[in-house]
Amino acid sequence: MKADKIKKELNLIFRDVFDDKKLNINNKTNAKSIKRWDSFMQMNLILSIESKFKLSLSSREIEKLKNVGDMISLLDNKLNA
Repeated sequence: MKADKIKKELNLIFRDVFDDKKLNINNKTNAKSIKRWDSFMQMNLILSIESKFKLSLSSREIEKLKNVGDMISLLDNKLNA
C-alpha cells in the first residue's frame, strides 16, 4: 500500500475517532494539533489503525511516533515488508 493511500485511510480513521468530519491530517499532525487528543483518544486511534490495517503495533513502535508522518512511514514499512 502506498503512503498516499495510507494517509487517506488514516484521515478517515482520525475523522471517525475524533468525530470531526472536517478534520484533515498532514504529516506534521500530532497530539498538540488536535485539542481532544489525549491518552484515551491515543488508545482508540491505535486500536482503530490496527483493526483497519490488520496488523499489530508494539508499545515500542508507538512510543517512537512523533506525528502522523511517522505513523505513515511505520505503516508503509510494515505493510510492504
